[in-house]
Amino acid sequence: MESLVAKIVWPRILLGFVIAPLVVPICYFVYTAITERNQGASEFVGTLVNYGAYAYLFALVLGLPAFWLVRRNGYTGLWTYALAAGVIGLVGSGLMSLIGLKVAGVLVGTVSGVVAGIVFYLIAFL
Repeated sequence: MESLVAKIVWPRILLGFVIAPLVVPICYFVYTAITERNQGASEFVGTLVNYGAYAYLFALVLGLPAFWLVRRNGYTGLWTYALAAGVIGLVGSGLMSLIGLKVAGVLVGTVSGVVAGIVFYLIAFL
């Protein structure tokens, strides 16, 4: 029986790490579009730059070690990656709350982490 380790395609893993963190600023933009008045495209670019930088930072600092840990322990399911990314989103947005992010932003960060984990799994393993 083939294991998932044999099925790993490294370019897809790399593509997952490049694309999945973009989910975070998109989720924050959608949240502000629903709850507040936003300025359209210019605000989208600002959200993408501001939240995207932090999303990539947390993906690098927390996401890569989490990926290696999950992979090493043999957990290969979609919900494992979603849960791990949700925890990373919670930690990241929790740290951001220390510098002024609202509590609702922490919830959005956690949910966007879960969605980013699902996107990562879909890109990397399907």
